[in-house]
Amino acid sequence: MEKEDAVEKIKKLLEKANKEKNDSQAEIEAAALMAQRLMAKYDVNIDEIDLKEIHEIVHGELDIRKYRSWKFSLAHLIGDNFRCEHYFSGGYKWLRFMGHSSDVAIANEMFVFLYKIGNRNALRLERQVRKQAGSAIGVYQSYVQGFVQGLKEKLDEQCRALMLVIPDDVKLAYEEKRKGFAKNKRSVFTRYAETLIHEAYIKGQYDGKYALYRTELNDEQRKIEEVGVV
Repeated sequence: MEKEDAVEKIKKLLEKANKEKNDSQAEIEAAALMAQRLMAKYDVNIDEIDLKEIHEIVHGELDIRKYRSWKFSLAHLIGDNFRCEHYFSGGYKWLRFMGHSSDVAIANEMFVFLYKIGNRNALRLERQVRKQAGSAIGVYQSYVQGFVQGLKEKLDEQCRALMLVIPDDVKLAYEEKRKGFAKNKRSVFTRYAETLIHEAYIKGQYDGKYALYRTELNDEQRKIEEVGVV
């Protein structure tokens, strides 16, 4: 595929990722993910895509009430690496990524996808250790601490390679939004293991580095290709 053809496909994908024109959240997320991958593969800059909709700044919405405390670290990491600012609302019940519509769709998808993998793996390891040793105190938190670190190493590397930065208009809009924030009565924090379990941390770090290559993501890629644009 030539770059010109890739640009046209990206335009179509971003049109499909426009929530004002599409009622299917699954299609919006799938199209946005594929658009980002094509932009990276064919070195297409966002400025080369002549679509007003992709510059619209939106506020995503994810219900995170059942998510554990490492959700805060993961949210910060995803925002930094997928061109979005982020904040919490409703007493930390809602996570909102703020950015261009296509970037927010990707950030939402990646946050849920990566949290699901990290949480599932940590719970599995916790059960294994408890069965073998009778106690698994600190295993979950040690694993997810390593998982986030592994993700950070991999995503920061990708971010540098693709020169991904939060757009200036998003930064300015976020600064305006922050002026209206009420002063927090409690700080946002991630609870880490008081005693780090080294083996759990190292396993989490390894899994974090390779989380983006898991079977689930390959399945998601196949779903994206079924959107019908590429």
